[in-house]
Amino acid sequence: MLNVEDFPKFLSEYSPSETKNLQYIYEHNAYFNEEEVPQFHLTHSYPFDEFYPTEVFFKRNNRFASYGVHRHNYVEMSYVYEGTIKETINGKEIELMKGDLLILDTHTKHSIKYTTKNDMMINFGLSDNTFKNNFFSVFSNNNLVMSFVLNSLYESKKNQSYLLFKNCNDEIRYFLSKIAVEFMNGTKEKNLIV
Repeated sequence: MLNVEDFPKFLSEYSPSETKNLQYIYEHNAYFNEEEVPQFHLTHSYPFDEFYPTEVFFKRNNRFASYGVHRHNYVEMSYVYEGTIKETINGKEIELMKGDLLILDTHTKHSIKYTTKNDMMINFGLSDNTFKNNFFSVFSNNNLVMSFVLNSLYESKKNQSYLLFKNCNDEIRYFLSKIAVEFMNGTKEKNLIV
């Protein structure tokens, strides 16, 4: 079982997808032309249940690739663990640095530019039911984050937006690492932990 202290090492190791991306780049000498690197072409909106059949999911962002414009029908929370991530949200490019936490509203169009070995980001997807069943009893409506969540779930989708928290403290880093480890270890209470 993975523990929180080993999580940084886990993130720095190449996943099978990252190994394939590197192999492609090496075989095609694509380091010199970003247009030739692997790109995940994601079009339209992908239903929550299609890829992630649970209320909450965790995944790490694959490096050595870029992600084309896409959107989700769930709230996506991304934390930059190391490096720099260049993301375009509704046509506006932002640069995420180590320690930044980004929360994307449902159906917000976004893309990610090519990431390198040192660019590590972890992602959590949270379905509408997660908030309805777990969070509403915990947070007050006066809270900035809860106001954002309520708006994203129940208000018009005209506001496709995001929240960006710059340079979060080490306690946030530890907390998100702990949640990710619980998911990876298959803890039964993982949805409640979030």
